[in-house]
Amino acid sequence: MNLNVKNSSDLLRVEDLLYVAKFKSLYKYMSVENGIRLLKDYTLNFNSPLNFNDPYDCDPSLIVIGEDFILKTIKKEPRFKHLTSNKNFKNSNTYLTTVANFRKVKSKIIREKILSKVGITCFSERMDNLLMWSHYARNHNGICIDFDTERLIDYFSQINTGDKPKSGFFLVVKYDFIRENYNYNGTENSLFSLLLWLKTKSIDWKYEKEIRFIIPRWDNTDMLIPSNVIKSIYLGSRITPEYERQIKSICKTNFPNALIYKMKLSEEEYNLKAIKIL
Repeated sequence: MNLNVKNSSDLLRVEDLLYVAKFKSLYKYMSVENGIRLLKDYTLNFNSPLNFNDPYDCDPSLIVIGEDFILKTIKKEPRFKHLTSNKNFKNSNTYLTTVANFRKVKSKIIREKILSKVGITCFSERMDNLLMWSHYARNHNGICIDFDTERLIDYFSQINTGDKPKSGFFLVVKYDFIRENYNYNGTENSLFSLLLWLKTKSIDWKYEKEIRFIIPRWDNTDMLIPSNVIKSIYLGSRITPEYERQIKSICKTNFPNALIYKMKLSEEEYNLKAIKIL
């Protein structure tokens, strides 16, 4: 990962990367079907923010487009060239109508021009969270994969597709009570605002302890990964015997060095314990 710091957005990404690097493992919860596909095909799934289950997560309504940016955009339009030189242009009906229309289509523009091209894969700091097992591993029927953080960071720093390297970065999700609006004016400070927009969620989701890896321009849903980035596989406490056998068989071939655990309900507390089975 490039640690060259030039501005506030670079600093934010470096701080989040250093936070991520403190963990030996990053965990990914998933359904058993998606887990088997990952283990069979060595593919890590990237999702579009357009498909997120939280309606506020990366919602275009949180972005406030500054008037300076709108004016700059209008001035690039040849049809307005003869009008923009007029000192009273900003008070004209043409300008006011254009600004109103621009803001009306803002959500569409952000969805089509930004969010549709962003790829995000999500991890958690923990592998034993009851809610995560319930929500993302299909009521404890799924699995949780343990990724070696150091190897994952190293691999992500080298990713490329075709002739053009893909630049990605980690963001540590921030949880807040207050719904913030993020200003965009096309400046460097605007990039910092966009990063905050991509990493901020409601406090209700705090239990996820989410860490994201984001690729701003990503035209695939999957990324091939090397086998050495996976350390362990945790099976849900309700996984079926058939799926358990299938995963053991796949790992024996594809991930012979990976440990396999099964989650068990504690007999003393409301928590889960990982029992090594292979």
